[in-house]
Amino acid sequence: MKKFDEAVEYLKIGAYKKAQKILEAIIAKEPRNVKALTNLGIVYKNTGQQSKAIEYYLKAIEVDPKMYKAYNNLANIYLLRNEFELAKTSFEKAIKIKPDYADGYGNLGAYYQTKQNKALAKRFYNKAEKYGSKSFDVLFNYSSILESEGNYKKAYELAKQAFDIDAGNTAVCSIMANSLRGLGQLEESRKYYEKAIELDPYLTSVYPNLLDVLTRLGDKKQANLIHKKMDEFGAETPYWALKLHKSLKHRLDTARSFSSRIKSEAQRI
Repeated sequence: MKKFDEAVEYLKIGAYKKAQKILEAIIAKEPRNVKALTNLGIVYKNTGQQSKAIEYYLKAIEVDPKMYKAYNNLANIYLLRNEFELAKTSFEKAIKIKPDYADGYGNLGAYYQTKQNKALAKRFYNKAEKYGSKSFDVLFNYSSILESEGNYKKAYELAKQAFDIDAGNTAVCSIMANSLRGLGQLEESRKYYEKAIELDPYLTSVYPNLLDVLTRLGDKKQANLIHKKMDEFGAETPYWALKLHKSLKHRLDTARSFSSRIKSEAQRI
């Protein structure tokens, strides 16, 4: 067990070759050591050897069909390979074995979110939350759905938890700011929009929303500065062009540019 623990520590720090050497030695002596098989699968997954990772996860499951973590890890590999139905089946097997497996529910939520099924995604994120998930991905993904649906209070609560895990994530700052804006808490909203821009000055999607907040707060000086930045970065929206520019040409150019951006984003989904 001492050697296995040593391998796990190497895994934690990303020393995969050292971990692999120890785990392979353990498996050579104990071919049915399910923990060593599973962790060797993790080594291969993290070093980009997906087929080898699948091989060892399946070996672990063959030894112990109730190894729910191996099913979960296997499903994540299938997701990377765009084998979505295999991923879904493996996630479902993981939570069938362990009905309170928070990570399994969170991963199923992510699966359904990628399939544009928000209703099922929310159901599984809610289960993950119920069973105590503190995963950044679950908190962020769930909050993004709720914010898009106008459930600002719950979206903010979840995004704040994600922010406490990673305060340097611009997308989380943006969700918090959007939610606070929706709740009418404009000063707090402003703080998080400005935080997002501080982290990434080229995050153009934030500028129109911050401009709205500044305008509503009556801060004309800062609103003018942000509007100039919008023009500089090509982040103007038709609404603000119509509101702040008299030039018909500028309004038309903005509308065309905005339409092109929306079309490009839609094609990437």
